[in-house]
Amino acid sequence: MKKKMSTMHPAGRALRAVVVAGIALSIAGGSSALAQAQGAPATPGGQNPQHPCESARPKLSRGSTGDCVHFVQQVLYLEGFRGTPLDGIFGPVTEQSVREYQKSAGIKADGIVGPDTWAALISEPALAGR
Repeated sequence: MKKKMSTMHPAGRALRAVVVAGIALSIAGGSSALAQAQGAPATPGGQNPQHPCESARPKLSRGSTGDCVHFVQQVLYLEGFRGTPLDGIFGPVTEQSVREYQKSAGIKADGIVGPDTWAALISEPALAGR
């Protein structure tokens, strides 16, 4: 699997990290997400908690809805796929954004967020080390 090299400016990556943490805060709520947004360790082991969808990694495709679709849409938007709606509905535009992201990441462009796409999405520099 080819790994996409991020061309995002370092300041953009930092902003992306804060926004992704904000996503977790808005969906999950609580002090752990706030600590993550502030860059502080939130667990005794020193690791920040993941967004629930990062660990669950559900298979998402056209017709899927909910928080995990919204999370993927926001990550895609932050990756530069600005036409991606942020509505939590996996429709044709989200499917096309996923296909384009998959092509850019060097993985099979089937428009489905499965294991390979999740791995690429959550291994981006802004999400690494959490």
